[in-house]
Amino acid sequence: MNDELSQTMIYKNISDLITELHCDYETWYAKSVKRIGLVWYILQIITTISMFLFAIISSIAVIYDFKTVWGVNLTMLMVLLPALSSALSGIILKFRLYDLWTIREQGRISFQNLVNEGKLLLSSAKDIDELKKINTYLVNGMNQIENDQQSSFFSINKYESKANDNSSINDLIDNDKKQFNV
Repeated sequence: MNDELSQTMIYKNISDLITELHCDYETWYAKSVKRIGLVWYILQIITTISMFLFAIISSIAVIYDFKTVWGVNLTMLMVLLPALSSALSGIILKFRLYDLWTIREQGRISFQNLVNEGKLLLSSAKDIDELKKINTYLVNGMNQIENDQQSSFFSINKYESKANDNSSINDLIDNDKKQFNV
């Protein structure tokens, strides 16, 4: 009776953990992906439009000899548009919006996979030991995803080629030596 009650409690705890992973973590990552993606797109569009407007206005300014046209000071626009474009490009690059967007999307997918795995494992669990293993697996998976997110965001560039990896460089050198019989 006690083991059955304990198994039911563990099952409920794991079910609650899976719900928390989905409702709190996965949903937060999904919202973050949408928010960061939207900001990135808006900044990119404004930057691109300001560059095109600069090109058009500079042509008009040359035609009208840099005078005020339709109540608009063309010289001022020729200064402001590149400044706006430069500032927004700086924000995009400095805050690594595209990288953050990619990292958060990977986190969302990882949490979605963890939730799906948890549901699958929970549906096939037969005893208390399996339930405990599932609980440990889910908690460790959640911690691993969070640690990966942190290390990815604060690393220089996780997606960089492995040119800095000494073992791969040594492998290339060894392959070259074999190829040229050195």
